[in-house]
Amino acid sequence: MLRIFQYTALISAIILVVAIAGTAYYSLPNQTHQGYENAFGEEASQQNSNKQSRPAGILGYLFPDSLSISTFLLVIATAAMAVVAAMQLNFLARAETISANASDAAQKTAEIAKRTLVASHRHGYGLM
Repeated sequence: MLRIFQYTALISAIILVVAIAGTAYYSLPNQTHQGYENAFGEEASQQNSNKQSRPAGILGYLFPDSLSISTFLLVIATAAMAVVAAMQLNFLARAETISANASDAAQKTAEIAKRTLVASHRHGYGLM
């Protein structure tokens, strides 16, 4: 039964990674040309100043503003919670196995106690 939850958690993690990769791929910024002018004849210097204010490279792409940083931290926290949930599922599966073994042992002990009671009182009941 718990295997279903483990497989569900694994499939969900794979879907999360694929979704993040797809979002990163499809959210590439549009390239603007240096000589571009808007409808009023002004050069798009405001866009260029925004590009210069953020770091270059992969960090500039991943974290263009503070909202993306906080979203990234939420993703990390959610992934950590998913790891903890998977560990708890593993512990729960072990506990289920241990309790099943304990239940079997209790049933065997009860059966042995019943046999012992019957065997020790056989003479009194005339079952010989």
